[in-house]
Amino acid sequence: MSLLQKFTKLFKSKDEMLESLGILLKPKSQKDFDVACEYFGSLMKRYPAVVFNLLRSKENVESYQPKAEHLLNLLFVIHANISDDSVCGQLRGPPIYWLDKLID
Repeated sequence: MSLLQKFTKLFKSKDEMLESLGILLKPKSQKDFDVACEYFGSLMKRYPAVVFNLLRSKENVESYQPKAEHLLNLLFVIHANISDDSVCGQLRGPPIYWLDKLID
């Protein structure tokens, strides 16, 4: 795989990740929520560092402006995947800015 293909794949994955996060935070239907949970959970397992860096980013919180009830959807996905060692390891890392919003 060429460097350009890897670069394109990385950006496509990041765009898909941001889109699924947006749907997860503000689903329009139960089906949207179910699909977003499954997909974001799979991304969380495949790319834990990338997903959690996104969640640690203050800029992304400001662009999505999630409410506490929407962040509970995110907690649901994290909880569903906490048995995965890579996800669990990320939770031991630096604080997750998104989840700090629940406390505010």
